Amino acid sequence: MGAIKFLPLKYRRAICEAMLKKDLVSTVEIIDVGSFNRASFLTQSLKKTVSLHTFDINLDENDFSDYREHHHHRVLVGASKCKKNFFLTKKRECSSFYKPNFETIKHYRHPERFDIDEVIQIDTDMLDNLIDIENNIDFVKIDTQGAELDVLKGGEKTLLNVTAVQIELSFLDIYSSAPLYFDVLKYLDDLGFMVVDTGVVSWNTSDKGNAKYHDGVAAFGDFLLVKRKFLTDSLLEQSSVRKSCHLIFILVMLGYPLVALDVVNSLSSIAPKTAAAIKKIVLQSIPNMAPHPFGRKVKPDYGDF
Repeated sequence: MGAIKFLPLKYRRAICEAMLKKDLVSTVEIIDVGSFNRASFLTQSLKKTVSLHTFDINLDENDFSDYREHHHHRVLVGASKCKKNFFLTKKRECSSFYKPNFETIKHYRHPERFDIDEVIQIDTDMLDNLIDIENNIDFVKIDTQGAELDVLKGGEKTLLNVTAVQIELSFLDIYSSAPLYFDVLKYLDDLGFMVVDTGVVSWNTSDKGNAKYHDGVAAFGDFLLVKRKFLTDSLLEQSSVRKSCHLIFILVMLGYPLVALDVVNSLSSIAPKTAAAIKKIVLQSIPNMAPHPFGRKVKPDYGDF
């Protein structure tokens, strides 16, 4: 098997900037659920075209000052509007609406990060109550430590216009009673999404385990899903041109130029000139794809997530 290839960041940025110069992309609407006080995955030069909606109770507003628009909701979202227990853990990024499952966690490295410091009551709301359908969201990123399915169920109307989802899902039962990857993927499949890639984080039992070699059990992973009709439907409606262009922009930005070309091929049936212009831009960078630095699409776990 040959090494997996990826497109280095500078070439992704060049494609996106070329699309912007040709007015192929307007304001890209992105939702980030579970931002937890860290900057977004977007490169600096592309932020000016993004309207970002973040949802978290911890966030430094300065991290997002470079965006065209930034709307922060200091609230946690779920399947309904209610009050719920929230488990605050020693490592705050591991905090969740679901209680850590120590029967599983204790077998792997750094279980202490899941130690519960406090259980608090938090008011939750639904994405559909907080996002105006007029926003016409393009992309949703969700990282909520086991509560991903709850977030999706509270955002069904919002997801109708979404073309791509990046979501962290568990293979192991890290949190008690939390839905696992197959539950969430089935739900997204029913909404018309299909998986295009996943990156896996492995855990092992040894303190001497070398993350460089990705040894261990698949614990969780980031899944990228795209609305099926943009990849397989050659009869897209004329109204899908803007959405298709934004999806291509997002896929390139995330490092998937070949998947972006599949969207271009579907777009060609309703907007051949637009598709041809984008295809020319993307194809110019394909020769610059390089072997993936890890040799395969697996993310090592260094004790932080």
